[in-house]
Amino acid sequence: MEGIPSRAGQSAVTVPAEIGRRGAWKGDAASGLLGAVAALPWLQGFSYSRGYDLSLWIYNAWYLNGALSKGALPNWSHYAACGQPFFKIAGLADSAVLAGLMGLWGVFGGIQAFVLCLYVAASVGLYRFAFALLGCRFSAWVAAATYALSWFLTFTVYFQAYLSNMFVYAAIPWFVLYARRAVAEGEVRPLWAAALLLAAGVLANPQVAIKMLILGGVLALPLLRRGAWRPWLAVWACIGIAALAFSLFDLVSALRLRDEVLTINARRNSYVGPFTLIAIPAYALGLLTEFATGQRWPAMQLWELLYSEYPGMVAVVLAVVALIHVRDRMVSLLWLIVVASYALFFLILPDIPASPWLGTGHNALIFPVFALALLSGYGVNSLREKLGDKGGERRATIAAYGVASLLCIELYSLLLGLKIWGTSGTAPAQLPEVAVWTEVAEIMQGLDDEPRFFSINPDWTIGLFPVVTGLPTANVIELRQRTPDYQAYLDLIKRCARSHDCGAPPSLLLAPLNVAFVDVPRKYYTYTTPNRTAAASSGYESG
Repeated sequence: MEGIPSRAGQSAVTVPAEIGRRGAWKGDAASGLLGAVAALPWLQGFSYSRGYDLSLWIYNAWYLNGALSKGALPNWSHYAACGQPFFKIAGLADSAVLAGLMGLWGVFGGIQAFVLCLYVAASVGLYRFAFALLGCRFSAWVAAATYALSWFLTFTVYFQAYLSNMFVYAAIPWFVLYARRAVAEGEVRPLWAAALLLAAGVLANPQVAIKMLILGGVLALPLLRRGAWRPWLAVWACIGIAALAFSLFDLVSALRLRDEVLTINARRNSYVGPFTLIAIPAYALGLLTEFATGQRWPAMQLWELLYSEYPGMVAVVLAVVALIHVRDRMVSLLWLIVVASYALFFLILPDIPASPWLGTGHNALIFPVFALALLSGYGVNSLREKLGDKGGERRATIAAYGVASLLCIELYSLLLGLKIWGTSGTAPAQLPEVAVWTEVAEIMQGLDDEPRFFSINPDWTIGLFPVVTGLPTANVIELRQRTPDYQAYLDLIKRCARSHDCGAPPSLLLAPLNVAFVDVPRKYYTYTTPNRTAAASSGYESG
């Protein structure tokens, strides 16, 4: 457990030279291996939860890879928002990386490699940043373990499969590291690195990229010297302006489509109670109570565990140890982030609309997760020093390894539990819809002309149709590249499908689009009457 000699009560961040120091290759290798272990269940098989956006990123990267392999760029227009098929202000940077991996390992192999790379990048980045703060490789590794194995990242990747969010979460430690170097040292190279990372975050998901910028600014506050506001603000202004310049082509295209972007009053953040912080331990306590008394208390549903905000018991204990024994401005600041962000999440966000820029409340949890990961490193560092003073280095070493083992066992057990009981474990190519689309593709291949498959279904699994079959589509995603007249025609077809009072059936209206197969979701029929009758369902199936 080698590292820079330091006392727990002394701040490594007060010495600017230490901010730029990196751990030895052993530390990078150990943290990289940790990230790979966190991704192992994904490599074993997709932890795909149906109903989320994994198929959207599959389609985006597949389309981009196909275009680039032909030496062409996707057609870029304001009607396509961020360019076809990137129909909204998100998913560009991560899809570009994913497209490159698909070119190497195929569509689905590339996705698995992408998740592996994201976990490794998140773990190594957090290790580098924690080592710059703590000056101890083992403590930095513990911080990286807390971050990479956190329930928050596990839930994002294994259940929601929000790859653009995970892309930004993996970039946050690197951004904070380079931004702090730029502030402390005043050098240009880390400034450009931070700007490029922030731009990549905006191109992936601007909602989460805003949180990346906030984290970087707050964690750089200890470097601010009295009366030195101007240089500090100048550095952050340069980072923000450069990142904006790199991503402006995307922002302008998306703002041109502001009428299609979800309005600020369309969705609201739901109320989440503080009980979600202890939902998982409470469930474990309920199992013990049931074993002892025959009755489970409290009675909980599976979804309450899935949507819990559990930070990890060992991580919280280490954070408390750091608060008690470490006299460091950074520790106080990190605890302030934890308390303020949880207060924001539980008390304020339920009353704030889930706007496209602020995002949903779940994304705000990156603040306490990141802070608790660093506090875990501070806590194990303090534990080592306190026990080393009293009982010798050997006793401190055994205790540190024991605490780290408990932390990894706890968080990895939750990861495996989610993989086994909380997800469908279905690979995208094995979805029931894909079997239907394969049958449709066989019929389409037998026709004389070359018809396309059209869908107005908002379920993004439709995007897997061309990926699996290799046939052309005219679905919602591709039709984002259109003219206003074309859009008006599609609106007419949609109204006909919903109201049944059109002069011609939708199939006839779709004929000029060279479409032979139409997929219309059942809700377009059942929503036309207050009661969902069996006749409506049978009519949909027969039609």
